[in-house]
Amino acid sequence: MPGGQPRKYQPDGLLSKFNEYMVEEGTIKNIIGFCNFADIHKDTFYTYKNEFEEYTDAIKKIEEKLEDYALQLLLTARNPAGAIFYMKNKFGYADKMELKAETTVSSDLQGLSKEELEEELRKLGYRKTE
Repeated sequence: MPGGQPRKYQPDGLLSKFNEYMVEEGTIKNIIGFCNFADIHKDTFYTYKNEFEEYTDAIKKIEEKLEDYALQLLLTARNPAGAIFYMKNKFGYADKMELKAETTVSSDLQGLSKEELEEELRKLGYRKTE
């Protein structure tokens, strides 16, 4: 590799090493643990992820397997709050559902008076705040 050291793992090798890590007994699985197992710094892992397109598939597979592992752990955990915290912070899970408002108006609502439109919105569960 011009201008730097050769990479310790090519994408297939990284995924293969990760699969070895996942069958290793006695550890909670995570990116840092994998990096220690593979003898690479976490910055190296994130450099592979962020700067080298050829690692995209391998990294996504690693992250999906860790997410599945965390979900399985959540189902059997004695500390579900800790598992939930991890899922929210590492994998983007949330307690609430956010609704996005539609910006289009149905053609059958066009031409309604303000009062008629407010009545239609009330039927849908919206209420006017003042």
